[in-house]
Amino acid sequence: MDSLIRKISRFIRDKDFSGEKAVLKAVSGKSVSEDIRLENYDLLKKNKNHTSAFFVDGGSASLLSSSAFALGMFRACTIKLEENDFSLYFLKDLFCAALPEKKFFVLHTSPSYEFIEGMRVHPKSSDYALDSGVPWKACSAARRLLELSIVFKVVSENKDSLIVLDGSLDGEDHEESLLEAIKSTALKNNNVVLGLSKSNSFSTNMNRPLSYALMEKKSGSWVYKFSESPSRFFSVCYAKLHEQSEFAFRIDFFPEQENAVNGALESLSSTSDDSLFQGYPFGLIEADDFARISLEEKESVLEGLASSNKEWNSVEEAASNAHKILDSAKF
Repeated sequence: MDSLIRKISRFIRDKDFSGEKAVLKAVSGKSVSEDIRLENYDLLKKNKNHTSAFFVDGGSASLLSSSAFALGMFRACTIKLEENDFSLYFLKDLFCAALPEKKFFVLHTSPSYEFIEGMRVHPKSSDYALDSGVPWKACSAARRLLELSIVFKVVSENKDSLIVLDGSLDGEDHEESLLEAIKSTALKNNNVVLGLSKSNSFSTNMNRPLSYALMEKKSGSWVYKFSESPSRFFSVCYAKLHEQSEFAFRIDFFPEQENAVNGALESLSSTSDDSLFQGYPFGLIEADDFARISLEEKESVLEGLASSNKEWNSVEEAASNAHKILDSAKF
């Protein structure tokens, strides 16, 4: 193991970052690259430029997953920050099933939810029968759709606010209509929307993590903006929200709001000094906590289904879930 760690460490550190380019790639597959320049950094201060802010995150749990269908439980949470106080603004639970139809999976929800019910999700595999994980991947699209629908609710109900989504503003085909609605409504109501990704696949042209390269070049608390974007719909920056943080996060924003981004990030910086995750907005920590579906909660739901639904046993049997036998074994 030590030898593997040494190899990874050399790969990261042995080359000079000065000659590397940033490579940004969209879900559509389009990519752009540009030099990493010191003049693209702006230092951030801790300022409360927004009187209200909202933080949105989601959680999920797989209840059944087979080679042909999947069933899951999903939750989305919004935390509101106003006058230094964090509070629960909205919480929604949803069950979703993904069933195959021709080359797509169709999502069905309980209770019926207009933003997801009947949505067609195209599987990533050309032949999903060869990939038992594809039905669950299709079903888990409900989590992202639920999160986006909650962001749309927030931008519709509020004005002159900051809204932060856990995740990017890039989207699959089945997410485009919601993202468009969020953008148009946010611009209309003067709401600044940011998509903050804890992890991402952006790299340098030498295939090293882009966030690591940017962290090596600048200390303190900063934002780094790119002049290029792989999409006309959103722009990209990276931000280190606390001077002592070990992380710089990818943050997406709408190009029409570029002049408001620094102020929004300074507002985030003022709430990103919690010792639990220094440099990460406390509102997203709270949203994650509320949205998370624990193993105990999942087991309770499964027990309730087994005891109250006459068709559950046949559905579970059809899923051929042999993993549960080993999962429940004690070694």
